[in-house]
Amino acid sequence: MLNLIYQLKSASDLKALSKKSDIPLDRLKSLVEEISEATMSEVQKLSDAMKMSIEFLTSENKKYEDLNLLFRKSIKDKKDVELASRFSHLVGNSFEIMSEQSIDYSLLRSMMSMRENTYENAFRLANQFRYTIGDEIGLSPMVNLPQIVAEKLNCILYVVELGRHIEGASAVVEGIPFIFLSPRFKPRMLFTLAHELGHILNHHGLEQDFALYDSDVNSISRSTNLDESFANAFASNLLLPERGVGVALKKIGEIFKIENQVLGDVEILYLSRIYGVSFEVAALRCEDLTLLPKGGARALYEHIKANHVNPEQRAKKLNLPERPDVTFPKVSPNLTKLAVEKIRKGSISLGKASEILSMPISQIMRENI
Repeated sequence: MLNLIYQLKSASDLKALSKKSDIPLDRLKSLVEEISEATMSEVQKLSDAMKMSIEFLTSENKKYEDLNLLFRKSIKDKKDVELASRFSHLVGNSFEIMSEQSIDYSLLRSMMSMRENTYENAFRLANQFRYTIGDEIGLSPMVNLPQIVAEKLNCILYVVELGRHIEGASAVVEGIPFIFLSPRFKPRMLFTLAHELGHILNHHGLEQDFALYDSDVNSISRSTNLDESFANAFASNLLLPERGVGVALKKIGEIFKIENQVLGDVEILYLSRIYGVSFEVAALRCEDLTLLPKGGARALYEHIKANHVNPEQRAKKLNLPERPDVTFPKVSPNLTKLAVEKIRKGSISLGKASEILSMPISQIMRENI
């Protein structure tokens, strides 16, 4: 129970934990000093008290301590310390699946280099990305981005509850790129995925470990942090390519017979549906392209809120078409496929794979066997 022991050693106040878990303080100290092992009843009590899964606390993940230190460096709020444990658990389990596997990152590396955090460089990187994956014209919605990230770039992708205020996270650990997404409204998740990908592509190669957490990625407000601004600019350019936006808006004007040269909420709502993003993202993109005046995105958003509750309600009233569906796997297919290979070879059991991936056995079998 390596993770459990580490968690107890890291607990700042064993006395408080003792009271919360109803386990005597002397007993907790004996567990910390590894004089004795916890019973399953004690593990259950600690799981409830620490709000961590039993599977995590009973894991024998040997990379856990080093990983935990890496993820803790990025924690800005003490309330998020539990996140470091969760990420460490997921990453450590991934390495257990990927052991002795050779993974090709040549396509990802071809797009990675040290860049200044400028809008121009974010624009170039987004264009390079589209060109590299075969969209040279730059018109198509990128609703297959989850599959590109996991299956072409070989990033490890997880959709996991990260907390109410955390949208996503990205990391490179021992040369392996990871992206974590909170389950949200799919248009928000698509932009967050592109944002986290921007962090990885703008990182200094795969040789240097890093971890980042992101909140309010889809906000109508603009970030003043250079790294975040770069990732936002990359995501906007990638998901709403300039040429595609121009063609789409022209077509929308023809459909709705709009003669007014001033861009309004109807066109932006329609644009958001074509490219699978939120109204906020589409509006900010139009502002970047000077199709809206500075502050115009927020003004339109506030107008919609005041008169229609939110952009989605406004779109329903207008009977606009639904966005194209985006499929987000709970765990990367590239990782589950490696797990299935190990199951077939007898390296791990189906039950063990289910525990490592935090996936039901039925789902592993349905998707991969």
